[in-house]
Amino acid sequence: MGRLVREEVGAQEVPSQGGRYLYYVDTKKTGWAEFTASLVTQLAELLTDLREDGFWLPGLSSVGSNGAPASPTIDVTGAMSGGGAACLSAIIARVAYSVSIIGEESCLTIVRERFHVDAVYRDCYYTCYSRQHLDTPRFSQRLSFFLGGLSEELLLGDGDGLQERFIGSVVLNPVASGSIGRTLIQPKYLLSRRLDDEEIPRAAVRTSRFKTTIMGIPLEVDAFPYRSQDGLFLRCVEITLVNMIEYYSNEYGDYGFVLPSRIHEAEAEFLNERTIPAKGISYLTASKLLSTFGFQASLHGAMKDSDERIRFKRIFHHYIESGIPVAMNLSDSAGSVGHSLVCIGTGGVLADASITGCDPAYTFRDTSPGSRYAQAVRAAKQSDDGASAVDDARKVLQEWDESPVCSVVMTADLCNEYVVVDDNQAPYRVRGFDSLSRFETMENSVVLVALHKGIMLDARDAEDVVVQNLSNGITGLFNWGGEYLRNKFGDSDFTVAMRLFLASSRRYKATRSRSYYNSGDLLRSTLVSSVVLPHFLWVCELYLVEDGTAQLCNHAFAEIVVDATYGKNRGSDTAVVFWNFPERVAYRDPDGEVYVISSYEDDSIGSHTITNRAVCDAFCGVAPYDQNLKGI
Repeated sequence: MGRLVREEVGAQEVPSQGGRYLYYVDTKKTGWAEFTASLVTQLAELLTDLREDGFWLPGLSSVGSNGAPASPTIDVTGAMSGGGAACLSAIIARVAYSVSIIGEESCLTIVRERFHVDAVYRDCYYTCYSRQHLDTPRFSQRLSFFLGGLSEELLLGDGDGLQERFIGSVVLNPVASGSIGRTLIQPKYLLSRRLDDEEIPRAAVRTSRFKTTIMGIPLEVDAFPYRSQDGLFLRCVEITLVNMIEYYSNEYGDYGFVLPSRIHEAEAEFLNERTIPAKGISYLTASKLLSTFGFQASLHGAMKDSDERIRFKRIFHHYIESGIPVAMNLSDSAGSVGHSLVCIGTGGVLADASITGCDPAYTFRDTSPGSRYAQAVRAAKQSDDGASAVDDARKVLQEWDESPVCSVVMTADLCNEYVVVDDNQAPYRVRGFDSLSRFETMENSVVLVALHKGIMLDARDAEDVVVQNLSNGITGLFNWGGEYLRNKFGDSDFTVAMRLFLASSRRYKATRSRSYYNSGDLLRSTLVSSVVLPHFLWVCELYLVEDGTAQLCNHAFAEIVVDATYGKNRGSDTAVVFWNFPERVAYRDPDGEVYVISSYEDDSIGSHTITNRAVCDAFCGVAPYDQNLKGI
């Protein structure tokens, strides 16, 4: 591998400009040791250039501490392994090595803009740094990454060609700590468990398409915002809020971007002391701040009880599956030290899930009207012979013990790795649920979720509603899905996996209608596109396990859709608005009437029943909903 090459853009035409440079990093596929040895040399040259330009404040000693290099020798390996704080060297190293692994190009081009205006940093500068006696520069710098060795002509004249090669950008702020500013990079170039992995780990993440301008050329990148805290104006919780709100304001028109100074102004209304210098805030205060900015915040605490901690993790996972960035507060056992980060996806994908070693979350038996247990109960109630009451009771208990058992495994229990955006780590790190932070003494404490004001049913209550419906003797799994399950399992016990997530009705209807149409199921395609559904939905997909394996089937065999705008002023039996089983489809209209399309003429469940064999004949399963998280 060669040394880093630097060229000044436009230096011949505009000699006085001196503000833009190109750096070419060699990313030819080599062994890990050779790669890191060469990268140390190449990165040292780039970072030394930054230092020689007088960009960073004096007195800095380590790149690993988010500062400028003290010498040309830097610990790239230590930074990339996740052992140190997030730093520029770790980000560049991960991008370069990912390009090497993916094998798309043998070179990485870095475009350096010396004079960049970053909105968040400028806000911090005029609110805080400009008031200090010692001077702090007001300009940031920005490094943008492109695949391949780009020429100056391409950079200045071919926007379409640049878009195909654009990886992302990193803003560098001229402060003593927290120098990593707004970072927008495609996840696949930064995802890692360890940076010496020989492949990019499979993951599913939530991103938004951000628009940016590099040297006057408009470009777009799918990313989630990342920044580091400066310790003076922004601490970890404020950074969490800035990143989350920037994501929401970019993705949805309902929200506006909030600058750090506005966050501090809102903080002052809830605190009894000054907010600058920042000392860190609690999640209770953060929840109030989100409410101030138009969100409906939901807090979930981790209890000491083991069952409650399992439930806490499921709630966390349901929101992640919903494509909602989840803020996690971590603290040590004494509660004296805390930290905040954001989780935006899962490590691994649903297709890789295995139920091996996973205990059922729920179990229930067949109590449907046609079951032997229900028949025994009816016979006992109709018996007039008091002498046979004991025998009748014994028969009922026997049928109960012999009735098939459905074990429900939660897909939330099958996933233990998550993608985190943490200012103490490189972006998009894949971490275990019990070790989201790189600090080993910290444990998960509180989950903070920013919900739309129209979502009234939270994850815990949605799960309860679904389980109640599945075990229901009328609309439950053993009745409306009974024929399909009996044909497959007879009277044997079986296991299903339950996946639960939020979706908007607009995107849900478009996705499902298109999927059914492509599979030839015109009845379901037409029904889903025309049925009236609430604006927000909790969707439960039910999967069977592949024969002879512990892997989930590729398609769900049934789904239940719950009204996410449902409130406890109504009975929980009215919360379900759509049922989709192999031999029955049903929906509840806004007036509360239930309409059923069934394969069986004698099916009289619901206010209105239509018999149509096409419900069963065209059914090919429910394709996994993939609109919330993007697979990498």
